[in-house]
Parts: sequence; structure tokens; C-alpha cells
Amino acid sequence: MVLTDTVEQLMRLLPAEDREVLTLLLQEYTIPEISKQVKRSERTVSRVLERIRRRCRRLLTADDEPTYGRCPQTRFGPFAQTA
Repeated sequence: MVLTDTVEQLMRLLPAEDREVLTLLLQEYTIPEISKQVKRSERTVSRVLERIRRRCRRLLTADDEPTYGRCPQTRFGPFAQTA
């Protein structure tokens, strides 16, 4: 599964609020910036991203074919979290 397929499939599975968080992350917004945009705490945004990571891993491991794709990454790392 290639990255775009993974992202598209992941987006279809996510609720609208989580899709917005993922979209902002893919646009290289930081967690604090995403938090302000979606009017939720940084901790909530971090939890949403962790949920998305788990779903992404399940998608990638559920494939019958060898997986060369990865969960979406940004310059902050794969769904990077703040300290």
C-alpha cells in the first residue's frame, strides 16, 4: 500500500474532528498550532494523534501484500508528540 492510499483509507475511517487534526498535521502544523485551530487542548490533540497512529498501524499490518508504506510523517516525525 502506498502512502497516498494509506492516507486516503485512513481519512475515510476517521470522524470529521480527527480528519481535521490529521489534515493540519499533514500540513506541518505543530501540536500547539493544531490545538488552537481546533479549539481543543494539546493533550486532546496528542490523544487524537495516538488514536490515528494506532489505526494507521492496523491498516498497514492488515494488508496481505508486503507493506512498504508508513504512517504519514511530517518534519516533526511520525505524528510527533510534544514533550
